[in-house]
Amino acid sequence: MWAIMLKIAHISDLHFFKASFNPLQLASKRLLGNLNQLIFRRLQHDPSICFDVINQLKEEGVSHIILTGDVSTTSFRPEFRRAKSYIENLKEAGFKVFALPGNHDAYTRFAYRNKSFFHALSGAVPFQSDENLPFHLEEDQVSAHKLADNLWLVLIDTALYTSYRLSSGHFTHQIEDRLRKLLARLPKRASIILANHFPFFETVKPQNRLFGGPRLERLLRDTPSIKLYLHGHTHQQSMADLRHEELPVILDSGSLSLREYPSFNLIEIQGEDCSLQTMRREQNIWTSTKELKGICL
Repeated sequence: MWAIMLKIAHISDLHFFKASFNPLQLASKRLLGNLNQLIFRRLQHDPSICFDVINQLKEEGVSHIILTGDVSTTSFRPEFRRAKSYIENLKEAGFKVFALPGNHDAYTRFAYRNKSFFHALSGAVPFQSDENLPFHLEEDQVSAHKLADNLWLVLIDTALYTSYRLSSGHFTHQIEDRLRKLLARLPKRASIILANHFPFFETVKPQNRLFGGPRLERLLRDTPSIKLYLHGHTHQQSMADLRHEELPVILDSGSLSLREYPSFNLIEIQGEDCSLQTMRREQNIWTSTKELKGICL
């Protein structure tokens, strides 16, 4: 029997934004991002909510935070600086924070090629795997972090720079090969939480899909030790218990920065038992909208 008692908050899609007026900066997909923000997103998102929720996370007794991408809007350096400041605030509040990039964190060709997300957040969150495992999220696009005895968090980076009309990710054959090798190195009796920015299934908008998603789904079916699959990207909070289909429980945290119904998920682990809650703010009050108990790790 494990001696584990911890509470994890799953957050995503913070979308910190800083407008750019430099013509050189705008000679890229960032022009579209700025226009979209100024016309649409500023009415939908308020990243200050991310700071406001810190007290709520304390009240919930959260110990760990998993951030599944899109800390920025256009991969602009000031946006990453604000994201790092936010993560430092979380750490100062006593939380252990893990993060991986989303498509908005690889928004421009420069940010993708130069791995701006990783350079900006270096030192703020761990990218190197624990227990001397030879996998680094920046270099290998996979990493593993020990949360407690036989409980592991595995992060994968499927973020991709795309054309103006796409917001896609790619679970490449190379990432699959590395992920399988990493999973093979974990203890045989390990229970795994797998986190990625993208859902592996087809989304309502085909332009938002994860290329290679069906292969990731097969990997999940092949790996019953993966108990939870966490993602963001859709801005639509959801919880799906797919254990009857030989898949893990799927958690989409929605977006923490939405003006209307910001949300996050709670994962509570006591011994080998796990319970899940979806949390949403309505009329400035955080409430649990859905709960799932009885998940055996």
